[in-house]
Amino acid sequence: MIRRLCFCVSLLQAVVSEEWRANTPQDVTAQRGLCAQISCLYSYPSRLANEPRKALWIKGEKWGHPDIVFHSRDHYREIPRFRHRTWLSGDLKDGDCSLIINDVTREDDGHYHFRIEFNKYNYSYFPATQLHVSATGRRLQESLVILLAAAGVVFLIISSAVICLILKARQRTDRPPGDASRPASEHNSGIMPMRERHKPDGHYETHQARSEMAQEKAQKNPETTLNHQMNQHQGDDIYENCKFDASSIYANL
Repeated sequence: MIRRLCFCVSLLQAVVSEEWRANTPQDVTAQRGLCAQISCLYSYPSRLANEPRKALWIKGEKWGHPDIVFHSRDHYREIPRFRHRTWLSGDLKDGDCSLIINDVTREDDGHYHFRIEFNKYNYSYFPATQLHVSATGRRLQESLVILLAAAGVVFLIISSAVICLILKARQRTDRPPGDASRPASEHNSGIMPMRERHKPDGHYETHQARSEMAQEKAQKNPETTLNHQMNQHQGDDIYENCKFDASSIYANL
């Protein structure tokens, strides 16, 4: 009789434990600034399938002084720093009670467990899940932002330099070959400017003496001036036809 009673009690415990059961991970690691997910699949007695329910996620290993981080019916019962940061990723009717925590901080580190509440039955699922928050997530994001900003600045500098070089090259190719406006660098290129070539002083003295003799001869022989004709043709050459005897001029030299 005692054996039968013990067998019935153990069978009842097995049935009850089989109905109220949850599958949650023991540890979850998330990076600071990102989101954390605690996967959860739960089961409950089938007789409660059509009854309304409330889902709660609680921070802590015990129910004594619960810190509610998620409440499916009343979000104002949640801790203020968790409000609008937590939600369920699945449907409670399908047995999915997975929790999402957005923008996790170091203060979010700790144990979390799931609790279901019906009208007459409430049950907390243990063991709790330990959430570990690492500090590499936020730093990695900040490093990536700084790296992208630096890469953008370098790209702008290089592109500006390339555009300037292209514009200078186009200006050089578009300039006509016989352009009179040459750059000032040509004046400093080392090319010696052309100088005016002067004739010896004796040449000018002989030319002046001949001109004076011709004038004296013209005064002595006025007829020669009447026959003097100057014909200027197209170009730079000037031809003079003078009819006088030049032997007398050279005789006076």
